[in-house]
Amino acid sequence: MGKAVARSEWAPLRRVVVRRPGLEVFFGLLEPYSSLYERVFSLEKARREHDELVQTLRRGFGVEVLYLEEILLEGAGRDPSLAEEILRRVLATVQFVGPGARRARQEFAENLPLLDRDQLLEILTLSPSLTLVRKKGTRNILPFTTLKVPLTNLFFLRDQQAVGTGGSSWRARPSHSGGGRRR
Repeated sequence: MGKAVARSEWAPLRRVVVRRPGLEVFFGLLEPYSSLYERVFSLEKARREHDELVQTLRRGFGVEVLYLEEILLEGAGRDPSLAEEILRRVLATVQFVGPGARRARQEFAENLPLLDRDQLLEILTLSPSLTLVRKKGTRNILPFTTLKVPLTNLFFLRDQQAVGTGGSSWRARPSHSGGGRRR
């Protein structure tokens, strides 16, 4: 695969990297504003529209469509240092708190090589944290899972940058007057 280059926004699209809307989008839809969504939308419909867009790009325009997950994992298959970096990042991403946290983290680290590629990517996308709670009078430890800012916008093909012959220019979400949430 060659180097990704965009000389302009108006040049023909030849290759694009995508990610199909996943579980992270579900969590973003629980509070759309925080995820920079303009409004709630149907995740099922978003997935269907995404699949249609991919097919249109491929069949209608001859665009090479690559999936982010496949690029990452194929690269890790070719480069052991990238595979190690992915495992390091997964291990650093998952936090354990509470009684037995040290044991749970050690066990997680030992089991990490047994996780499949989808599990590793979901961990990186969702960024889970486990709080272990022992119920009084029992030996049971209950894991309460929270997500630390999942990557809810990873699948969007949005115009968040402009590319011209002089390079890229990024702009944050446009501000609005009124001081509160825009509805």
